[in-house]
Amino acid sequence: MYSAEESLAFHSFAKSLIKVRWITVPLTVAFAYLAVYKLGMSFKAMPVFVLSTLLAAVNIYLTVHASFLSRQRYITRGQTTLRRLLSYLLTKFSLSLKESGLKYLLCLPALLIKILGIIYLMILEALRDFHFNPLSLANQMHLQVICDLLFVVALIRLTGTTESPAFILAVLPIAVAGYSMGSKVGYVYAALTSISSIGLALAVKKGLLQHWKFYSPMLGDLSQSGGWIAAAGFVMVGSFFSVAHISGQFAKALLEQMALKSEKIADLKVVVEKKEDLLREQKEELLSATAEREAAIKSETEAKNDMKVLQERFEDEKKRALSLIDSNEIQICKIHDLEKEVAEKNCQLHISDEGKDFLRFTLNEMADLRTMTNSEPKSLFEFAAQALSEKLGCNTYFAYIMEDSTLERNLKILLDSENLSLRLTSVLAATDNALRTAMEEKNACLAPHSVLLNERCKEKAYVAFLPLISKDKIKALFIYEKSYFSEEHATDASRDFRAALLHLSNVKNVIEDRELSQEREKEKGQLNRKIQNIYTQLDLFKSIVSFNRSSSQEDFMWLLMEASKILSVKDAAILRMDSETDEAYVRLDRTRSLKLLYGEAEALELLKAVFFREPVQHKLGDSFECVAFPLTYADKRLGVLFLHRSTQRIDQEATSFCVRVINDNFALHVMNHERRLWESFYQENLSA
Repeated sequence: MYSAEESLAFHSFAKSLIKVRWITVPLTVAFAYLAVYKLGMSFKAMPVFVLSTLLAAVNIYLTVHASFLSRQRYITRGQTTLRRLLSYLLTKFSLSLKESGLKYLLCLPALLIKILGIIYLMILEALRDFHFNPLSLANQMHLQVICDLLFVVALIRLTGTTESPAFILAVLPIAVAGYSMGSKVGYVYAALTSISSIGLALAVKKGLLQHWKFYSPMLGDLSQSGGWIAAAGFVMVGSFFSVAHISGQFAKALLEQMALKSEKIADLKVVVEKKEDLLREQKEELLSATAEREAAIKSETEAKNDMKVLQERFEDEKKRALSLIDSNEIQICKIHDLEKEVAEKNCQLHISDEGKDFLRFTLNEMADLRTMTNSEPKSLFEFAAQALSEKLGCNTYFAYIMEDSTLERNLKILLDSENLSLRLTSVLAATDNALRTAMEEKNACLAPHSVLLNERCKEKAYVAFLPLISKDKIKALFIYEKSYFSEEHATDASRDFRAALLHLSNVKNVIEDRELSQEREKEKGQLNRKIQNIYTQLDLFKSIVSFNRSSSQEDFMWLLMEASKILSVKDAAILRMDSETDEAYVRLDRTRSLKLLYGEAEALELLKAVFFREPVQHKLGDSFECVAFPLTYADKRLGVLFLHRSTQRIDQEATSFCVRVINDNFALHVMNHERRLWESFYQENLSA
């Protein structure tokens, strides 16, 4: 197993080998083409082309595998993160398929590629802690070296074996093995390569394998020369083992040189620290020996002046302690006056600077609040997070918007968030108690912690947890992390923390004002809709009251339509009691038949049971009912009005008004019809 630094270095080294292999593939194809078709060599080019294609296919897998190994280093929570990502992809695909239809099936290949990638990462995570991991970085280096050596041996076999000039290519994989895995591993690969090459040459010489010549047969045949095979094998073994040894020793020397340089740097740091301590001690001794004191000095003019003089202590020859006072009356008086004047001007400038700073701070706060007020809720939290990061002077921050009221649920979502950086994840794990305290007590807190940079250096830092509380609920949680290197910086951090709390209170006021304005806008919209509905109902009432009474069914259809707009009914029908059939006289929903529907017949039976004294209801489900209203005139049963309405929206006054208007118009229609019948009957009898 490699350390983190070694793993990163060898991973980049493996990627470099993959790039070199991509360059080797076209060069091998070009070599075969030029040698056979341009220079007239006698070996076959097609097997070399096939071998290059196989090397390219293997290199594709190595490229993909290296890419997944680099992505595996950024997975912090292992299988949990991958399962969550897989569930997210499947859920997103199903929702998009419902919204876009079959057109979204065109994205299925891309989804399958992502799913296969996640499954491969799961396999890598499952094999991470195994003692023997065939997909680890170390085994990937072995796989690359083995593939390269097999390619070189196969190329030697295809290009003439003993006569092939390609054996020199085996130097590169052996050097890689010796450099990355040590001299011993390089010796093993050098021995295997030498044995394979010499074995192929002997097999061709004995006639066990067919000899594919590199050059024309007219120039001779080196495959039958035992001396050539022995000499070439000796050179091959010597060069391969020398390369393995030199590469291993080079890697070891490089590591020793780096360790020596790091030790020298550490020693220089110790020397610098000792010199700084010595200078600090000398400075303290000098300041303690030489002090600036106040003294009352009487001049020649009998004037007594209080001055600041520089007093130095020393000893004379007799070891007596004496003091030397160095002063000049005129210069000291002038300096005293100048210092007083400068102090007054500095005080005025300081006051004006403080006023300017306060005014600038107030203007910035007003601009920030104006921007936050005009922004959307989500962007409002993001803007507040950026503003707080500027107040605290740190770039590492995270804003979490509370979506659940449960503390444990919020903590779990926060710690599993994919938007957290690796540094913030480790910081939250180290300051878990402070985070829990801030969310439980709903108070901002400042938690110090330290980050171990290396074995010799620790970085001090603090984490600020700032909950945004509105109406006794945590709307969002802002997390900030800032480093400091001295106690002065820690004091500055406390001051910045108080400024951030002031800004957070302003953000809270903005959010509460925004929520209040949204509630008022919502209430205003509801009132506007109610007023509009009232105006609409008034217009409908006017049209119903001014209804021109006639005897056509279309007029009653219009009357039912106007009533349905007021009452919001699903269907309505009028049944005449003197009709010989059970069909309605008129029905609002023309897609339905005029025959009595389910619920209307039951409501009619209930109405007959109460002798047409009052309306009756028949339930059609959880939210709908059929209401039957008797249409009468002077205790005479004229008909029945059926209304299919919702049980949740019932306006009794509007219902009674519409039923009364329909009852009066229908009664007038029926009485006029009967009058016409009686008049025609009398006319027929009189004429008879």
